[in-house]
Amino acid sequence: STAVALVIRQLADAQGQAHIKKSVREIWSRSVCLSSMSHAVAGQRDELNEETAFMCGLLHDVGKLYVLGKANNFPGLFANEASLAHVLNEWNQQIGKCIVEAWGFPEEVVESVVPDEFLVAHGQGSPKMVDVVHVAGVMLDNKDGDWTEVLALPASQRLGINDKSIEAIQADYQEKLITVQQSFA
Repeated sequence: STAVALVIRQLADAQGQAHIKKSVREIWSRSVCLSSMSHAVAGQRDELNEETAFMCGLLHDVGKLYVLGKANNFPGLFANEASLAHVLNEWNQQIGKCIVEAWGFPEEVVESVVPDEFLVAHGQGSPKMVDVVHVAGVMLDNKDGDWTEVLALPASQRLGINDKSIEAIQADYQEKLITVQQSFA
């Protein structure tokens, strides 16, 4: 996963246009946080591999990085931030899926890049990496500390997340994030 992180970091550093470069930096920053949170979420379950979860979080928005890498070829699509955001959100999952499949990652990693296709809407069954990344993303987006929404997610239920485990996940996340940030400083 370190090698993939370095490749993605180089993509983030290589972009040219100022507004594109800003978007790439934001995606890189989010990827680092999402991978660290995914690692922490997976760490709560013995049957889930934390390093695979880290990889899934890191690759979650790889489709956006690819699109941004092609931005110079299609300036009309990226004329303003609203159109850029629209294209990135619309194309990310399918392009990301193609990239991750082409790179030969296991199916569980591919599925985590396409939550719209693979996230199960009910609370039954064994947890999967797509559940881990989904919960990690919702946890990152939670700014007010009210975990009701996170706890109500079917994916959280499959992962066995409760009030106590959220505290442990938050602590593990902070520790992993610091380690990752130091390694790329």
